[in-house]
Amino acid sequence: MELDAAARAKLERGDVLTSFTEVGGHKRAQAQAVIRASVDDVWEAITDYDDYKNFMPHTRESKVLSRKKNEVLFHTELEFPIKRIWYDILLTLDKKSHRVDWTLKDGSIKHNEGSWALQKHEKAHTLATYTLATDPGFYIPKFLLEKATQGTLPLVIEAVRKRVEQRS
Repeated sequence: MELDAAARAKLERGDVLTSFTEVGGHKRAQAQAVIRASVDDVWEAITDYDDYKNFMPHTRESKVLSRKKNEVLFHTELEFPIKRIWYDILLTLDKKSHRVDWTLKDGSIKHNEGSWALQKHEKAHTLATYTLATDPGFYIPKFLLEKATQGTLPLVIEAVRKRVEQRS
């Protein structure tokens, strides 16, 4: 997401910026926000997969199925007003660059891939970028899927902010 002066000002106020693009037939949503904590503190929150059920929105179950070097196989169940879904994703962690990428391995949905990218920001803060491309595998009008995603992305950022504060 290229940032102009107005977008940078919104980030500094604490706003969450969202955008949508179409990539390979999937809607790709992205959220960016400044989190007032160090990159290492934010990294600890976003990689605490077993505890997602306690702080991530809609998450009813979360557990690490396996861990090998920089890869984590992660199971989660999410509950939404219209449906409960589950999936297993393979996460690739690059702690040196503070980046996590994932792809769907199995689940009740058709497609799920995404990433977290963390960058040091001024005053020892973190610029967090969360990207998600998903296809539930059942019909939802595109405008509703986009609206639901646009509403959920800021909730994910806020959950991470709150989690980092709780750990401080």
